[in-house]
Amino acid sequence: MRLHKTLLADHGATVYVMLIIVCTLVLMFSMPWASRLSELISQPWQPFPVPFFLTYAFLSAAIALNRGASVVPSDQLLQTRALGLVLVRIGFGQLLILPLISYSRVLFPDGAGAIFLSVGYVLLFSMSLGFLGILFELHAARRARSSTAVRYGFLMLYAGVPLLFLVAKQPAIRAVATTSPMAAVWRLLSQEGTAAEQWIIYLVPAVVSVLSLVLVLKQCRRTTDG
Repeated sequence: MRLHKTLLADHGATVYVMLIIVCTLVLMFSMPWASRLSELISQPWQPFPVPFFLTYAFLSAAIALNRGASVVPSDQLLQTRALGLVLVRIGFGQLLILPLISYSRVLFPDGAGAIFLSVGYVLLFSMSLGFLGILFELHAARRARSSTAVRYGFLMLYAGVPLLFLVAKQPAIRAVATTSPMAAVWRLLSQEGTAAEQWIIYLVPAVVSVLSLVLVLKQCRRTTDG
């Protein structure tokens, strides 16, 4: 299979261009205006590129769902290498945004470790949603429907509902909020998360990845046997 068909099939070019444009715009608006630069000598400036990383995490998740669903109509569904195709497409999107992530260090000069942990989390989270995208599309395909509404509705709930736990007074209950990618990235960048939150941040997408991978493999085997 040609490289451009592997990476850019099923509107892949549009998806990746959107990722680059939106993340670039958010990063640009995170930079100080020219009038502010003249004040940096006399007044300390502590930049914090949260908007860029929140945008990056959310769009990466949406693209992962899209790329997962994109392999379902193809004949590669009968082979487990379709999973590899999903990972390649997700990884390509992450590679495209890498220059912006590197440049974000201007806004977060002492946060190399936090940036590394955040990018690692987004990769793991994206992988789990890529596999879920396959499952959503498989389920919808059996009914001759598209999974678009289900996929992005799920993402909105996944990102938003856990944030309600932030109002809880008990730290253990409040830690549930870190199952949301928004809260997880915030905690990783701020380096204020507790040990329990650190476990939840990485454990949840890891478990989702394993479970969804098992289900996808079972479905591929069932399709092949049938």
